[in-house]
Amino acid sequence: MSPLRSSRGLALPASFLLLGAILGPPADRSALLLMVLCCASIGACSGIRPLAPLLLRVIAPLLIGALLAPDRAGEEITLPCQPTVVEGRVAALPRPRLDPRPGEPHRQRLRLFLDEVRVDGVPCQGRVKIDIAAGTAVGRGDRVRALIPARGRPLGHPDLIEITDKGGALAQLDRVRARIRDRLARLGASNGWGAALLLGDRHLLPAQVAATYRRTGLIHLLAISGLHISIVIAAGWFLSRRIAGRWQTSLRVATVVAVLLQACLAGGSPPVVRAAVTGVAVAAMALGFGPTSRGAPLSLAILVWCALGLGPPNPSASLSLGAVLGIHLVNEGRRGERSWGLVGAWRVSLGAWLGAGTMIAMWTPEVALLSSIATLAMIPGVAAAILLSVLGAAAPDLLPAFQNQLWSLLRMWLEGLPALLDQLPGTPWVAPPVGPLALSLAHATALAALVGRVRIALLLAAATLLSSLVPVTVGVDLVIPGRGQSLLMTAADGSLLADAGSVNRPLGGAREIRDTLWKRGLSRVDLAILSHPHADHVAAIPQLIRWGCIATVAIGPRFDRVPLGKAIVTDLTRHRVPILRVARGDRLTIGRWHVQVLFPPRRMPTSFPEVINDDSVVISVEGPGGRILAPGDLQGAGLASVRPLGSYDLVLLPHHGNEAPGLRQWVARLAAGRVVAPRPGPPPSTLPLLRDGDPFQGETPPPRLPPESWALPAGSRRNPLEVKHRRLPDDQPTSRSALGRRNRGPRRDDRPDAAP
Repeated sequence: MSPLRSSRGLALPASFLLLGAILGPPADRSALLLMVLCCASIGACSGIRPLAPLLLRVIAPLLIGALLAPDRAGEEITLPCQPTVVEGRVAALPRPRLDPRPGEPHRQRLRLFLDEVRVDGVPCQGRVKIDIAAGTAVGRGDRVRALIPARGRPLGHPDLIEITDKGGALAQLDRVRARIRDRLARLGASNGWGAALLLGDRHLLPAQVAATYRRTGLIHLLAISGLHISIVIAAGWFLSRRIAGRWQTSLRVATVVAVLLQACLAGGSPPVVRAAVTGVAVAAMALGFGPTSRGAPLSLAILVWCALGLGPPNPSASLSLGAVLGIHLVNEGRRGERSWGLVGAWRVSLGAWLGAGTMIAMWTPEVALLSSIATLAMIPGVAAAILLSVLGAAAPDLLPAFQNQLWSLLRMWLEGLPALLDQLPGTPWVAPPVGPLALSLAHATALAALVGRVRIALLLAAATLLSSLVPVTVGVDLVIPGRGQSLLMTAADGSLLADAGSVNRPLGGAREIRDTLWKRGLSRVDLAILSHPHADHVAAIPQLIRWGCIATVAIGPRFDRVPLGKAIVTDLTRHRVPILRVARGDRLTIGRWHVQVLFPPRRMPTSFPEVINDDSVVISVEGPGGRILAPGDLQGAGLASVRPLGSYDLVLLPHHGNEAPGLRQWVARLAAGRVVAPRPGPPPSTLPLLRDGDPFQGETPPPRLPPESWALPAGSRRNPLEVKHRRLPDDQPTSRSALGRRNRGPRRDDRPDAAP
């Protein structure tokens, strides 16, 4: 019997192969390889019936999965602050993207990830990310040499790049992709849609379009997946039914070849791999091998994922796996029905959405309730765009004006309908703070109810209710959404946020902060302390207060003396968010978190330089996460004025770890357990500080940020708090409308033992 006809021969080994890949790679691969050979030999030679299947279908796949599991992603190498020559091998599919920087001669740029890196001739462990001109013909496996100017960042924009050694078949395939992309670019009216739907290059679409698709639950349409393959297969089968004889079979085989070709051109992402396996299954049916089982293509996809190192917990593979399982469950429940119609198609779409939702809930609380219906409404437009993209790739000079006119009409569908859905209230709906597990189980409960498994749905509903009662997790999370700083401290009876911003993330990093807060089982923070009015520290505040994620905000005495600070204060006042003015000597209590303000003074000396960074609010926090110091962006005179004493469990380096006079001596006085540079890739001058402050001495220090979460044992359930504000005698007044309402927030504590 063909392995495509039976899922029994594939499901069990595929499941254990996936489990081994999830467990991760071993420390010694050679020993694991020896164990695999032993299991295979004993299983093949053994005559004991229960032993041989156990070794060959369970133990050996489990070990092979661990053997094939990819190593942890290499850390990004921070380049020195001087012109540098970088050599390396292109390790991932080169993806084009729009360059957000104004005034660039190249609107599009090609992003490369290099491994086997040599910096100025010295081998380095890790990888380098560079952006080059979009017209450069480079592919996977090529070895390149690039001259990086003095930028001192992980992302380099080389002034000169050359290919020293060309790769193999993958590199040639990437060059074919580049030529097709250039052909589609001639049709300017497509606005990147042709490359997105045919090649999977969705980063060529405008950022606002991708954001709208994400909010409306249609982001899966921008990735080559089973839906796109189904559209191509449906078109081929529709045409094949109009002819008879040998031409019918030939057209179906040609359709499958086209599907496999599209999967190859779209790269090696997990949805593309699953689409290619689906094409193989369809080829088996077209060539007369009989009907395949419903589980065989999925089992084959899992095998290929693990072989390529792309299996779960890879997010893309996890979502694809959940969607396929949902589709299979709906199909099994409707087996035997002759005609499905529109209602049947909606049930399949809803099953795919609920299956994927069980995985999406692990990352975000946003739920697009109309996603399944919107997907069906978008299918005709997507199908027409795919066919038009094929025409544009094959003959871009054939009636270009007509093709551009068609693209203009299709863009009204592809961009206008999601924009209309985005205006509806509750798009997306943000789930209550029940936690990722409860939200995932809620999706599974709805899926079980959809397919008629009532008993399973009741059990999952009970599990959902129990998981929603899990206590709030106590912890400290360094949320770094790009170039910015956000330190989140949560406990059962209070939460605190020190700074909230990023300059290279949508909405200033507000979504990442909200998602991290939600994963801790909370919907908002009781107090947000803003150190100073720079965008990389406050950019997320406007969106967070619109979402109702902040109860109270604390700022320094002179925060609103600059335009950005004044705008933030105006926005806070408009939304009636209480504002606290804090200065040196003030103490705040938020549940079990005790905050002491170390800087700045309420009245700054006239001799002090008027620098915004040197007016940062410096806080010392004691609580369940230990003793923490957050100094903002102090530098120069500010560092000399702040002399914190004692030992700290966690210290954020001031000004993101940038070099400053006296920084080493300042850190040395703290006896810090861990020193963190809140940025993805600190400058080389900061690395010795991280090495000296790292408690794991003797090991190779991390070239960038340490782990982003310090989890502690869970505390008790959260109790409601009320704001109790008491101003110190020389404190500046706060808005009466902001303080007049009852809200959960901090308690100012001016006890006599408060040290200045």
